[in-house]
Amino acid sequence: MQESVSGASRRVYITSVGLKWNSGILMMRVITCIYLTSQKGRTLYFADPSLINRSCGITSDIRPQDRLEESVKRDKNRVNVEKIQPDGTTGLILKVDAAFGEGSAALVKGTFYTEGADGKADVLQQGLFIDYPNEKDLTESILRNTQEFISGLESELDRINDPAATDARNVESPSYRKYIDPTSFVDYQLIQELADNGDAYFRSTFFHKEIGGRLQAGPIWDLDLAFGNVGWDMETPASDFKYNFMEGRPFFAQLNKDVNYKCLVVCRWNIHRVGGLSDEWFEGFFNENRALLSKGPSEREFKRWKTLGQYVPRVGLGFNSTAPSFYLESWEDEVDMLQKWVSMRLRFMDNVMQGQKEYLNCDCEYADEWAQIIE
Repeated sequence: MQESVSGASRRVYITSVGLKWNSGILMMRVITCIYLTSQKGRTLYFADPSLINRSCGITSDIRPQDRLEESVKRDKNRVNVEKIQPDGTTGLILKVDAAFGEGSAALVKGTFYTEGADGKADVLQQGLFIDYPNEKDLTESILRNTQEFISGLESELDRINDPAATDARNVESPSYRKYIDPTSFVDYQLIQELADNGDAYFRSTFFHKEIGGRLQAGPIWDLDLAFGNVGWDMETPASDFKYNFMEGRPFFAQLNKDVNYKCLVVCRWNIHRVGGLSDEWFEGFFNENRALLSKGPSEREFKRWKTLGQYVPRVGLGFNSTAPSFYLESWEDEVDMLQKWVSMRLRFMDNVMQGQKEYLNCDCEYADEWAQIIE
Protein backbone atom coordinates (compact mmCIF):
# COMPACT_ATOMS: atom_id res chain seq x y z
CA MET A 1 0.00 0.00 0.00
CA GLN A 2 1.22 3.49 -0.76
CA GLU A 3 -0.53 6.55 0.57
CA SER A 4 0.53 10.18 0.38
CA VAL A 5 -0.24 12.57 3.19
CA SER A 6 0.55 16.27 3.43
CA GLY A 7 2.80 16.91 6.42
CA ALA A 8 3.56 20.24 8.02
CA SER A 9 6.35 21.09 5.60
CA ARG A 10 6.68 18.16 3.22
CA ARG A 11 4.83 15.37 1.52
CA VAL A 12 5.14 12.03 3.23
CA TYR A 13 5.02 8.79 1.27
CA ILE A 14 3.89 6.01 3.53
CA THR A 15 5.06 2.58 2.46
CA SER A 16 4.75 0.82 5.78
CA VAL A 17 2.13 1.44 8.42
CA GLY A 18 2.88 0.33 11.95
CA LEU A 19 4.02 -3.12 12.98
CA LYS A 20 2.33 -6.46 13.40
CA TRP A 21 -0.96 -6.20 15.30
CA ASN A 22 0.52 -8.18 18.17
CA SER A 23 3.82 -6.34 18.45
CA GLY A 24 3.02 -4.93 21.89
CA ILE A 25 0.55 -2.46 23.27
CA LEU A 26 3.02 0.39 23.72
CA MET A 27 3.56 2.51 20.64
CA MET A 28 6.53 4.27 22.21
CA ARG A 29 9.09 1.46 21.98
CA VAL A 30 9.71 1.90 18.26
CA ILE A 31 9.64 5.68 18.22
CA THR A 32 12.08 5.86 21.13
CA CYS A 33 14.72 4.18 18.98
CA ILE A 34 13.74 6.27 15.98
CA TYR A 35 14.15 9.55 17.80
CA LEU A 36 17.41 8.42 19.40
CA THR A 37 18.81 7.38 16.04
CA SER A 38 17.76 10.54 14.22
CA GLN A 39 19.38 12.64 16.97
CA LYS A 40 22.71 11.09 16.09
CA GLY A 41 22.39 12.23 12.47
CA ARG A 42 21.94 8.68 11.27
CA THR A 43 19.89 7.76 8.25
CA LEU A 44 16.31 7.37 9.37
CA TYR A 45 12.98 8.83 8.36
CA PHE A 46 9.94 9.36 10.54
CA ALA A 47 6.55 10.77 9.62
CA ASP A 48 5.44 14.08 11.10
CA PRO A 49 4.01 13.62 14.65
CA SER A 50 0.98 15.69 13.65
CA LEU A 51 -0.20 12.70 11.65
CA ILE A 52 -0.89 10.80 14.86
CA ASN A 53 -4.50 11.99 15.07
CA ARG A 54 -5.34 11.77 11.38
CA SER A 55 -6.97 8.87 9.62
CA CYS A 56 -4.88 9.61 6.50
CA GLY A 57 -7.66 8.24 4.37
CA ILE A 58 -6.60 4.71 5.22
CA THR A 59 -9.54 2.40 5.65
CA SER A 60 -7.80 -0.91 6.31
CA ASP A 61 -8.02 -2.49 9.77
CA ILE A 62 -4.92 -0.97 11.33
CA ARG A 63 -4.36 0.03 14.93
CA PRO A 64 -6.18 3.27 15.70
CA GLN A 65 -2.98 4.88 17.08
CA ASP A 66 -0.40 3.75 14.52
CA ARG A 67 2.49 6.11 13.99
CA LEU A 68 3.85 5.95 10.49
CA GLU A 69 7.31 5.01 9.35
CA GLU A 70 8.85 4.23 5.99
CA SER A 71 10.39 0.91 5.10
CA VAL A 72 14.11 0.82 4.38
CA LYS A 73 14.65 1.75 0.75
CA ARG A 74 16.93 3.76 -1.52
CA ASP A 75 15.53 7.28 -1.64
CA LYS A 76 16.91 10.79 -1.21
CA ASN A 77 14.75 11.14 1.91
CA ARG A 78 15.46 7.65 3.28
CA VAL A 79 18.74 5.88 2.50
CA ASN A 80 20.40 8.34 0.15
CA VAL A 81 22.84 6.16 -1.76
CA GLU A 82 23.41 6.49 -5.48
CA LYS A 83 21.45 4.70 -8.16
CA ILE A 84 23.30 2.49 -10.62
CA GLN A 85 25.55 4.75 -12.69
CA PRO A 86 26.33 4.50 -16.43
CA ASP A 87 29.78 3.09 -15.57
CA GLY A 88 28.15 0.28 -13.56
CA THR A 89 29.03 1.57 -10.09
CA THR A 90 26.27 1.91 -7.52
CA GLY A 91 25.40 2.69 -3.96
CA LEU A 92 24.51 -0.31 -1.82
CA ILE A 93 22.05 -1.31 0.86
CA LEU A 94 22.98 -4.60 2.52
CA LYS A 95 20.84 -6.57 4.94
CA VAL A 96 21.42 -9.36 7.43
CA ASP A 97 18.28 -11.41 7.87
CA ALA A 98 16.97 -14.92 8.32
CA ALA A 99 15.60 -15.20 4.80
CA PHE A 100 15.58 -13.47 1.45
CA GLY A 101 13.61 -10.30 1.13
CA GLU A 102 11.61 -9.95 -2.05
CA GLY A 103 14.02 -8.92 -4.78
CA SER A 104 17.13 -9.35 -2.59
CA ALA A 105 20.21 -11.24 -3.71
CA ALA A 106 22.31 -13.36 -1.37
CA LEU A 107 25.99 -12.70 -0.77
CA VAL A 108 26.86 -16.33 -0.13
CA LYS A 109 30.18 -18.17 -0.18
CA GLY A 110 32.56 -17.26 2.54
CA THR A 111 30.99 -14.47 4.59
CA PHE A 112 30.71 -14.57 8.36
CA TYR A 113 26.96 -14.43 8.11
CA THR A 114 26.64 -17.41 5.79
CA GLU A 115 29.51 -19.67 6.80
CA GLY A 116 28.83 -18.88 10.45
CA ALA A 117 25.23 -20.00 10.16
CA ASP A 118 26.12 -23.64 9.43
CA GLY A 119 24.94 -25.99 12.13
CA LYS A 120 23.25 -23.37 14.25
CA ALA A 121 19.64 -23.35 15.35
CA ASP A 122 17.05 -22.16 12.86
CA VAL A 123 16.68 -18.83 14.62
CA LEU A 124 20.28 -18.01 13.68
CA GLN A 125 20.15 -19.14 10.06
CA GLN A 126 20.82 -15.66 8.78
CA GLY A 127 22.50 -14.49 5.62
CA LEU A 128 23.94 -11.31 4.16
CA PHE A 129 21.91 -9.95 1.25
CA ILE A 130 22.11 -7.12 -1.25
CA ASP A 131 18.86 -5.27 -0.70
CA TYR A 132 19.68 -2.52 -3.20
CA PRO A 133 20.15 -2.75 -6.15
CA ASN A 134 17.24 -5.08 -6.65
CA GLU A 135 18.17 -8.58 -7.77
CA LYS A 136 16.77 -8.00 -11.25
CA ASP A 137 19.10 -5.00 -11.69
CA LEU A 138 22.25 -6.64 -10.37
CA THR A 139 25.10 -7.23 -12.78
CA GLU A 140 27.85 -9.78 -12.32
CA SER A 141 30.24 -6.88 -11.79
CA ILE A 142 28.21 -5.37 -8.93
CA LEU A 143 27.81 -8.76 -7.26
CA ARG A 144 31.52 -9.56 -7.63
CA ASN A 145 32.70 -6.15 -6.40
CA THR A 146 30.38 -6.31 -3.40
CA GLN A 147 31.55 -9.79 -2.51
CA GLU A 148 35.18 -8.70 -2.78
CA PHE A 149 34.49 -5.69 -0.55
CA ILE A 150 32.81 -7.80 2.14
CA SER A 151 35.53 -10.45 1.93
CA GLY A 152 38.17 -7.74 2.37
CA LEU A 153 36.34 -6.36 5.40
CA GLU A 154 36.00 -9.77 6.98
CA SER A 155 39.67 -10.56 6.40
CA GLU A 156 40.58 -7.43 8.34
CA LEU A 157 38.08 -8.26 11.09
CA ASP A 158 39.68 -11.71 11.33
CA ARG A 159 42.99 -9.99 12.12
CA ILE A 160 41.45 -8.76 15.37
CA ASN A 161 41.95 -12.32 16.65
CA ASP A 162 45.71 -11.93 16.08
CA PRO A 163 47.37 -10.77 19.34
CA ALA A 164 50.00 -8.92 17.33
CA ALA A 165 47.25 -6.82 15.76
CA THR A 166 45.34 -6.05 18.95
CA ASP A 167 47.86 -5.68 21.77
CA ALA A 168 48.95 -2.18 20.80
CA ARG A 169 46.68 0.51 22.23
CA ASN A 170 45.50 3.36 20.06
CA VAL A 171 47.36 2.46 16.89
CA GLU A 172 47.05 5.06 14.17
CA SER A 173 44.16 3.33 12.42
CA PRO A 174 42.93 -0.27 12.57
CA SER A 175 42.99 -1.68 9.06
CA TYR A 176 39.26 -2.43 9.01
CA ARG A 177 38.59 1.31 9.11
CA LYS A 178 39.22 1.59 5.40
CA TYR A 179 36.10 -0.56 4.94
CA ILE A 180 33.71 0.78 7.59
CA ASP A 181 32.85 4.01 9.39
CA PRO A 182 33.37 2.78 12.97
CA THR A 183 31.46 5.68 14.52
CA SER A 184 28.31 4.65 12.66
CA PHE A 185 28.77 1.08 13.93
CA VAL A 186 29.29 2.30 17.49
CA ASP A 187 26.21 4.54 17.48
CA TYR A 188 24.14 1.74 15.92
CA GLN A 189 25.40 -0.66 18.58
CA LEU A 190 24.66 1.72 21.46
CA ILE A 191 21.06 2.19 20.36
CA GLN A 192 20.51 -1.56 19.84
CA GLU A 193 22.03 -2.36 23.22
CA LEU A 194 20.12 0.36 25.04
CA ALA A 195 16.93 -1.04 23.50
CA ASP A 196 18.06 -4.60 24.33
CA ASN A 197 16.61 -5.53 20.95
CA GLY A 198 15.99 -9.27 20.63
CA ASP A 199 16.58 -9.08 16.87
CA ALA A 200 19.74 -6.97 17.08
CA TYR A 201 22.49 -7.69 14.56
CA PHE A 202 21.11 -10.90 13.08
CA ARG A 203 17.62 -9.95 11.89
CA SER A 204 16.56 -6.85 9.96
CA THR A 205 20.08 -5.44 10.25
CA PHE A 206 20.93 -2.93 7.52
CA PHE A 207 24.13 -1.40 6.23
CA HIS A 208 24.59 1.09 3.41
CA LYS A 209 27.47 2.36 1.31
CA GLU A 210 27.91 5.23 -1.12
CA ILE A 211 30.06 4.85 -4.22
CA GLY A 212 33.69 4.99 -3.13
CA GLY A 213 32.67 5.33 0.52
CA ARG A 214 32.92 3.18 3.60
CA LEU A 215 30.20 0.88 4.91
CA GLN A 216 27.81 2.58 7.34
CA ALA A 217 25.70 0.74 9.90
CA GLY A 218 21.95 1.40 9.71
CA PRO A 219 19.28 2.47 9.40
CA ILE A 220 17.88 0.80 12.48
CA TRP A 221 14.77 -1.30 11.82
CA ASP A 222 12.45 -3.94 13.32
CA LEU A 223 12.01 -3.06 16.98
CA ASP A 224 9.01 -5.11 18.05
CA LEU A 225 11.23 -7.14 20.40
CA ALA A 226 12.93 -4.09 21.95
CA PHE A 227 12.63 -2.34 25.32
CA GLY A 228 11.53 -5.45 27.20
CA ASN A 229 8.83 -6.55 24.76
CA VAL A 230 9.85 -10.15 25.41
CA GLY A 231 8.82 -11.57 28.76
CA TRP A 232 12.23 -12.27 30.25
CA ASP A 233 13.69 -8.96 29.05
CA MET A 234 11.02 -6.97 30.85
CA GLU A 235 11.97 -8.70 34.07
CA THR A 236 15.74 -8.49 33.52
CA PRO A 237 16.60 -5.31 31.59
CA ALA A 238 20.18 -5.37 32.85
CA SER A 239 21.09 -8.84 31.65
CA ASP A 240 23.76 -8.67 28.95
CA PHE A 241 24.82 -7.18 25.65
CA LYS A 242 23.23 -8.61 22.53
CA TYR A 243 26.40 -8.70 20.42
CA ASN A 244 27.62 -11.54 22.68
CA PHE A 245 24.50 -13.66 22.23
CA MET A 246 25.06 -17.19 20.83
CA GLU A 247 27.90 -16.03 18.52
CA GLY A 248 25.29 -14.98 15.98
CA ARG A 249 26.47 -11.38 15.48
CA PRO A 250 29.90 -11.76 13.87
CA PHE A 251 30.58 -8.21 12.60
CA PHE A 252 29.85 -6.63 15.97
CA ALA A 253 31.25 -9.49 18.04
CA GLN A 254 34.55 -9.17 16.17
CA LEU A 255 34.67 -5.39 16.43
CA ASN A 256 34.17 -5.57 20.19
CA LYS A 257 37.36 -7.61 20.49
CA ASP A 258 39.36 -4.61 19.26
CA VAL A 259 40.64 -2.22 21.93
CA ASN A 260 40.35 0.75 19.58
CA TYR A 261 36.69 0.03 18.86
CA LYS A 262 35.94 -0.57 22.55
CA CYS A 263 37.55 2.75 23.37
CA LEU A 264 35.25 4.41 20.85
CA VAL A 265 32.21 2.65 22.36
CA VAL A 266 32.96 3.93 25.86
CA CYS A 267 33.83 7.44 24.69
CA ARG A 268 30.73 7.81 22.51
CA TRP A 269 28.48 6.49 25.29
CA ASN A 270 29.84 9.00 27.77
CA ILE A 271 29.39 11.87 25.31
CA HIS A 272 25.83 10.82 24.46
CA ARG A 273 24.92 10.48 28.14
CA VAL A 274 25.36 14.22 28.64
CA GLY A 275 23.52 14.95 25.40
CA GLY A 276 21.00 12.97 23.39
CA LEU A 277 20.96 10.01 25.79
CA SER A 278 20.83 12.01 29.01
CA ASP A 279 18.34 11.32 31.78
CA GLU A 280 16.86 14.76 31.14
CA TRP A 281 16.32 14.01 27.47
CA PHE A 282 14.49 10.77 28.24
CA GLU A 283 12.29 12.44 30.84
CA GLY A 284 11.31 15.13 28.35
CA PHE A 285 10.75 12.58 25.59
CA PHE A 286 8.42 10.44 27.68
CA ASN A 287 6.51 13.46 28.96
CA GLU A 288 6.06 14.85 25.45
CA ASN A 289 4.87 11.58 23.95
CA ARG A 290 2.72 10.71 26.93
CA ALA A 291 0.86 13.99 26.34
CA LEU A 292 0.68 13.36 22.60
CA LEU A 293 -0.70 9.83 22.86
CA SER A 294 -2.63 9.65 26.12
CA LYS A 295 -5.87 11.17 24.87
CA GLY A 296 -7.37 10.00 21.63
CA PRO A 297 -4.80 7.58 20.18
CA SER A 298 -4.43 5.31 23.21
CA GLU A 299 -8.17 5.44 23.92
CA ARG A 300 -8.98 4.41 20.34
CA GLU A 301 -6.32 1.72 20.53
CA PHE A 302 -7.82 -0.12 23.48
CA LYS A 303 -11.39 0.44 22.41
CA ARG A 304 -10.54 -1.46 19.23
CA TRP A 305 -8.02 -3.96 20.65
CA LYS A 306 -8.79 -5.45 24.07
CA THR A 307 -5.17 -6.05 25.07
CA LEU A 308 -4.75 -4.22 28.37
CA GLY A 309 -4.13 -6.68 31.18
CA GLN A 310 -4.10 -9.57 28.69
CA TYR A 311 -1.62 -12.07 27.33
CA VAL A 312 -0.78 -11.05 23.77
CA PRO A 313 0.41 -14.06 21.73
CA ARG A 314 3.36 -13.63 19.40
CA VAL A 315 2.73 -15.76 16.36
CA GLY A 316 5.38 -18.37 15.63
CA LEU A 317 7.81 -17.54 18.44
CA GLY A 318 6.46 -19.79 21.15
CA PHE A 319 6.90 -17.46 24.10
CA ASN A 320 4.91 -14.79 25.85
CA SER A 321 5.44 -11.27 24.61
CA THR A 322 5.28 -10.08 28.21
CA ALA A 323 5.57 -11.97 31.47
CA PRO A 324 2.21 -12.39 33.30
CA SER A 325 3.33 -10.21 36.22
CA PHE A 326 3.54 -7.31 33.77
CA TYR A 327 0.00 -7.48 32.37
CA LEU A 328 -0.99 -4.00 33.49
CA GLU A 329 -4.46 -2.51 33.52
CA SER A 330 -3.84 0.95 32.06
CA TRP A 331 -1.82 2.54 29.30
CA GLU A 332 -0.34 4.99 31.82
CA ASP A 333 0.95 2.07 33.90
CA GLU A 334 2.52 0.58 30.78
CA VAL A 335 4.34 3.84 30.04
CA ASP A 336 5.52 4.06 33.65
CA MET A 337 6.89 0.53 33.38
CA LEU A 338 8.67 1.32 30.10
CA GLN A 339 10.18 4.47 31.59
CA LYS A 340 11.41 2.49 34.60
CA TRP A 341 12.82 -0.19 32.30
CA VAL A 342 14.78 2.39 30.28
CA SER A 343 16.14 3.95 33.48
CA MET A 344 17.35 0.56 34.70
CA ARG A 345 18.95 -0.21 31.35
CA LEU A 346 20.73 3.15 31.34
CA ARG A 347 22.13 2.44 34.82
CA PHE A 348 23.31 -0.99 33.69
CA MET A 349 25.12 0.44 30.66
CA ASP A 350 26.60 3.27 32.74
CA ASN A 351 28.00 0.74 35.21
CA VAL A 352 29.47 -1.42 32.46
CA MET A 353 31.08 1.54 30.70
CA GLN A 354 32.50 2.97 33.92
CA GLY A 355 33.80 -0.47 34.84
CA GLN A 356 35.93 -0.61 31.70
CA LYS A 357 38.51 1.76 33.15
CA GLU A 358 41.17 0.83 30.61
CA TYR A 359 39.09 2.61 27.98
CA LEU A 360 38.17 5.74 29.94
CA ASN A 361 41.32 7.67 28.98
CA CYS A 362 41.62 6.63 25.37
CA ASP A 363 42.96 8.61 22.45
CA CYS A 364 40.15 8.14 19.93
CA GLU A 365 38.93 10.97 17.69
CA TYR A 366 36.27 11.90 20.27
CA ALA A 367 38.61 11.96 23.27
CA ASP A 368 39.10 15.74 23.13
CA GLU A 369 35.33 16.31 23.04
CA TRP A 370 34.88 14.07 26.07
CA ALA A 371 37.75 15.80 27.90
CA GLN A 372 36.09 19.19 27.38
CA ILE A 373 32.81 17.84 28.77
CA ILE A 374 34.33 16.54 31.99
CA GLU A 375 36.50 19.60 32.65
